[in-house]
Amino acid sequence: MVLRVVGAPQACQPKTSRSTSVRLGDQTERESWRDKVNVILLVATVIATVTFQAGFTVPGGYNNTNPDQGLATMIEKVKFQEFVICDTIALYSSIIVAVTLIWAQLGDPSSMQVALKLALPLLGIALAMMSIAFLAGVYLVVSKLCWLANVVLLTGSFFLVVLIVIFVPLCFLGSSTYRFSYHPFRLVLYTLGA
Repeated sequence: MVLRVVGAPQACQPKTSRSTSVRLGDQTERESWRDKVNVILLVATVIATVTFQAGFTVPGGYNNTNPDQGLATMIEKVKFQEFVICDTIALYSSIIVAVTLIWAQLGDPSSMQVALKLALPLLGIALAMMSIAFLAGVYLVVSKLCWLANVVLLTGSFFLVVLIVIFVPLCFLGSSTYRFSYHPFRLVLYTLGA
């Protein structure tokens, strides 16, 4: 797979009979599904890694005084609680995606298709929750400057809506025609001037 991605030349294929080419077609389809699973598995693993790390390096740090030693300094703030909840949802959603796709790779291509139908919406949830957790954490850190906190909220909210508009059709790509799912993505790109 790595050699194919970097564009390494392939060896000449000997002429084969019709039955062998049908088998190769099935193998190519299986490799295609496996490549899709591997990409989503990589994204889910990166999300799990980032959200796990964010859970221990919380905004504001930890208390060093005796009665509350080890507790987060901003634990009483609503945005901190939003950060923790969204980070936790993102972490566990991405872990479920990773485990599902690992199991799918052990099965046949039909199990990969079913696993992708489950994994894509969960991956969308993980991406959205990770974005909201980031938004809440940055807002919490800059909340003393009201104008900067509002800019952070507006910018983050705009890009969260763009993420949802792009990702929702991807979740339903397998259940509808390619053209139907592709048009919202083209519309977003056209709107953004790309």
